Amino acid sequence: MERVLAELLASSGADVGLGGTTVRFSAGSAVIEQGEVDDTVYLLRSGRLRLFRRTGGVEVELGRMEDPGSIVGEITALGGGTRTAMVVAETDSELVAFDAE
Repeated sequence: MERVLAELLASSGADVGLGGTTVRFSAGSAVIEQGEVDDTVYLLRSGRLRLFRRTGGVEVELGRMEDPGSIVGEITALGGGTRTAMVVAETDSELVAFDAE
């Protein structure tokens, strides 16, 4: 599925056809803040993202994403509530943002 999405996004303007908006984050910028209320789902177009959770002042590493078509933000979009983790751009990154509504 992610490979198919990546191929769709590779063509110019695909994000518009899918109803998304291209957004860019500089290295070190937060894409998703743990604890915030937001239902945006992101598809990674390029770059690398770091995922972690802050618990009791300690950062727990959850992983990294660098494959085009990778999806972040879907947990809150599907289940509601607050964001359960931080997502930070490790490198300059381009994503496509989709509102869950």
